[in-house]
Amino acid sequence: MKFLLNQLSFKSDLLVTFLNGIIVMGGVLFLNGMISRLHGLEVLGEFLLVKRTFSSAISLFLIGTNLALTNYISRDYDRLYGDATLKIFIILSIPIIVLSIQGLQWMQIEGIRNTVFWPYFVFSVGVSLQLLAYNLFRGYMNMIGASFLQLIGTAVIPISLFLLLDDLIKIITWIGITSICVMLFGYLWRNNGIRILNVKLEYYKKLIVYGLYRIPSIISQFILLAGLPIMVAKTSNLENVAYFNSSISLLRLSLIFINPIGMVLLPRISQKLAKGEKGKISSGLNTALYGGIFFSIISGIWVFIFAPVILEIWLGQLNTNGLWIMRGIIISFPFYTIAGFARSPIDAASQKGYNSIIYGLAAIFIVLTYYLGIKTGYNPIHVAIASFFGGQIIAGVSSILVLRKLFNITLGDISLIRDIGIGSFMIILGNYMLTKNGFTQSFSAMSIALIGFMMMLFYYKNAKSGWIYNLRSELINKEK
Repeated sequence: MKFLLNQLSFKSDLLVTFLNGIIVMGGVLFLNGMISRLHGLEVLGEFLLVKRTFSSAISLFLIGTNLALTNYISRDYDRLYGDATLKIFIILSIPIIVLSIQGLQWMQIEGIRNTVFWPYFVFSVGVSLQLLAYNLFRGYMNMIGASFLQLIGTAVIPISLFLLLDDLIKIITWIGITSICVMLFGYLWRNNGIRILNVKLEYYKKLIVYGLYRIPSIISQFILLAGLPIMVAKTSNLENVAYFNSSISLLRLSLIFINPIGMVLLPRISQKLAKGEKGKISSGLNTALYGGIFFSIISGIWVFIFAPVILEIWLGQLNTNGLWIMRGIIISFPFYTIAGFARSPIDAASQKGYNSIIYGLAAIFIVLTYYLGIKTGYNPIHVAIASFFGGQIIAGVSSILVLRKLFNITLGDISLIRDIGIGSFMIILGNYMLTKNGFTQSFSAMSIALIGFMMMLFYYKNAKSGWIYNLRSELINKEK
């Protein structure tokens, strides 16, 4: 088990997190498809609504201490922050979870059962402990251990229980119970136990103040990711909720190429800032941001074109609303990627809570747009898609402005614009040529993805200039 505590190089941490992301993505995609085929879209819609609602609210349950835990642990590896965080969870977070469940049930949302409490409670506690354990390992830069816990909690436990049990409420209950046991053990093991009386008041104060600055951001992110599905559930049916949440899941899972950078960067940026080395951060952030923009636009175009075959293979069902929802959600991918990438560096660089402003503006736009759209009689699904897209644009653009302020980030590299244009043209042309010659959409999708991956790998290894050359150089330097 000691291998879970290994500290790796920057490049190795990226590789571990990236490979784990691929495995987790495969597991979640398999899980959603399995539920849809075995139990139908309504059960999938209910499960995803519960999962999305409580998972998106975790940081709110934790009062942002999960973010503070990584930030402060990574600075000097003071284990007392781990003690303080777990005690804050027991004293403050558990009552917040209880009140939140009762509030959701009071709202009379289709898919959130009014007669169910304990299954929702243990599920919420379980996923909260998973995030705390993940961030504890991440703070110590033990990305193997952090990735292992993420894989167990996100994929292994849910898949196993959906294969073993039939009743959704029982499955949710046992996901919670199993997660509590596994994640609490992982947390206590990495923290070397817990000390009850040895923590000074200043530890609690620093954790809570850091988290409170980010509460508006946490609430806003909840609205962006879970608020809209809840509003859709109030005005539509669980099938549309299933398509909406599945599309958001696909959007989030597509960040496996971006999340590793953010996960690995936060503790390292915190360390460099603590040492006064802010100037060394900007170049790497700029190059990584270029990579995220390129990947999100290219993969977004691929998903948009092949959305019908993706839905049919993945969920086994396809209708007009489902296609509308997936395509409407995926066009926001570049802006979602930028905001997701920027979140960790912004949190590490400033105590002012810039993310609260960024996501607050986006959330306000979403709520107002959805409310006005429904009041004026527009289709709820179309209104939800439009408000989600607009909210992501606001979050992405605002994140770039803050990155420029904090790290002097710049955009407009000619090589990036050129590569995006060439890549987009090749996907569209390839699909046109293959379809015109009688090949199926499934064959076209796989062929273009495979050829594109091989070409990108070749380009990465042989580029002599431009953003991709700079990205390779940054990774090589980090390895050294």
